[in-house]
Amino acid sequence: MSMPSTKSERKSHLRATYAEVVSVDEAVDLHGGEWIAMRVTSFGEKNEPLAGVVVEHSANYSRVCHRLSQKVETGSEPEAHYYLFLGEPRGHTGEDLRRQLEELAALEEQRHAWEQ
Repeated sequence: MSMPSTKSERKSHLRATYAEVVSVDEAVDLHGGEWIAMRVTSFGEKNEPLAGVVVEHSANYSRVCHRLSQKVETGSEPEAHYYLFLGEPRGHTGEDLRRQLEELAALEEQRHAWEQ
């Protein structure tokens, strides 16, 4: 499924499918600059949250914390893991940067081969 192109279209799309699983980066794209509470559905190798369902978002940290606390207190999903974070692009690890540099070097080699 393709995501709508503008930020307002993506927000409308997410509201319409609020239970949709999105990556952490997609959540940041949708709710940049806001606090985001996510019910995590997948983790990376180092147990970092990779994707989940956005359960609350707001520029107001206290509001998100309060709503998340209410959700946790209901106990409706006792095994759920939640991730509360500010919607800003995440930094990359050295490993990520090395992989990206290797990919870039491979593309550069292909470009040189095409030019000859």
